[in-house]
Amino acid sequence: SFDYITSFWSLYHLQQSDQCSIIGQLVQKLRPAGRMWLGGNCPDEKLLEGKAHCLDAEEMSKCLSSWAEKPEWRVQGLRVDLETVKDVDLFRSMENRHAQVQGDYLFWGHCYSAFITRSPRSS
Repeated sequence: SFDYITSFWSLYHLQQSDQCSIIGQLVQKLRPAGRMWLGGNCPDEKLLEGKAHCLDAEEMSKCLSSWAEKPEWRVQGLRVDLETVKDVDLFRSMENRHAQVQGDYLFWGHCYSAFITRSPRSS
């Protein structure tokens, strides 16, 4: 099991159902109180010529809720907390927020990061 898991700009290559499956399996590999950062979700489809499969923040939440009902999570009493943040808010400084800079295309569309924390075990 892992304390931390990171995936950046990779999940959108998979179909939405596969993304959800991978996310659920990765959560199971986290230690209690472990954290996972899934960044670069939902990049601009025009930029990627329609090759991206967007699992937006609402769908990410639904994915985790559906996993919470599955036997493999219920048996373990596994629960998670989800926080989402726009990638532009993580990687662009406020003084450059309105200026165009190299690499801006990374933040086009609804690109966001998901921070998932596995709840500690109940006492």
